[in-house]
Amino acid sequence: MFDGHIYLPGSNTDDALGAFRYFNSGDPLETPYAYFVSAMPSSLPSEVADSNILSDGLKCSDYRLIGDIKQLIPFGPVTGDEDSVVDPRVISYVFASGAVERVQATEDSLTFKMSIEQYVGPLQGKASIGVNCIIDFARTGAARWAFLKDAKKRKNFIKQGGYVAVEGHLMGLDIIKGGVDRGVVLEVRVEDVTLLGRAPVPSTEVLEIEDDTPLRGRGKKSALPATPLKFSYSSIPSSQSLGKRRRVDSESSPAAPSSSQPEETSS
Repeated sequence: MFDGHIYLPGSNTDDALGAFRYFNSGDPLETPYAYFVSAMPSSLPSEVADSNILSDGLKCSDYRLIGDIKQLIPFGPVTGDEDSVVDPRVISYVFASGAVERVQATEDSLTFKMSIEQYVGPLQGKASIGVNCIIDFARTGAARWAFLKDAKKRKNFIKQGGYVAVEGHLMGLDIIKGGVDRGVVLEVRVEDVTLLGRAPVPSTEVLEIEDDTPLRGRGKKSALPATPLKFSYSSIPSSQSLGKRRRVDSESSPAAPSSSQPEETSS
């Protein structure tokens, strides 16, 4: 388990602490360090049964997120010589999909919320997280959303109960307290959205597959002509001749979340 600091632009604390699990088969991971991380985060509950999830001296209220790291790429050190350190203040990019629970439209923006439930490895169970999606078509550089300035199109674009897939930048994070538990809501500035419609009613009809032949070209005449490639990994020099350039290797590269965006993030 590692503590990952997710950068939040414009917030008072400028980061959100998450407990992330990563299975490392290579060398020990260097910390503190900045990494590009692909992870599936969820809200960290008010209490956890496994005390090993948290770092010594910290409690659940100190964390915001928990999740599994899917991929981790080293970015650079955050402490040490000024010539070698990197600036970890990179806004995380989130991918999310689910059913729309609520829609709110104004003359300048369209906001809709989703609640997503997913399996979290460190908890050995399910956990949920909210995603508050904001399409701000009044901001500079949002020309792609100009059509939403039309009230009729804005009203019919995102509908409550419909399924959508969104991607965008993580601009903030809210803690929602209710009863004995708490939840986390990600504030995402939407850059792209895919409308997936409503969930269809399952069919009771049994479909019979009459032809199980794989969908591929039959015979030499149907094969596509070979295309000359402009690049091949086999043309890259060996690691010994790369000089000072570091080679990224999934088995030997140091990697782990530390001082630093998913969707579900850079940390």
